[in-house]
Amino acid sequence: MKTFAQIIAIATLTTSSIFANPIAGETNVNANKTNNFAIGMYQSVGTLDMHLTLDKVVGKAVTVTIKDKDGKVIHNERIAKSARSYHGKFDLQALNDGTYSVEITDGTEKITRTININSAKPQEVTRTIVVE
Repeated sequence: MKTFAQIIAIATLTTSSIFANPIAGETNVNANKTNNFAIGMYQSVGTLDMHLTLDKVVGKAVTVTIKDKDGKVIHNERIAKSARSYHGKFDLQALNDGTYSVEITDGTEKITRTININSAKPQEVTRTIVVE
């Protein structure tokens, strides 16, 4: 039981929330898709690794930029015109708790997602077993 409690405590300590939310007010059902590219974002289970997948039209370069809440560029990457797809893995472990934005643009169209990083506080397991 002690090992189980330790596993729960470790999982709780290391788990953070990363959310990829659409732009406020955006009502497009294809919010992850433009005419020239489509994206997908997800978090690796139990880590602060964020994955970005991108399918795009050949002949258009796409730029991926991660910014903090003040607009400071944390990461900037250009995907070549000749590429058809891209998979980026971003380790967000070193980032402080807060709100960050991911901008994906080809110069004419842009998709922006918000990422919230929050450290979970440990919670004590208070379950008991009673045998009668």
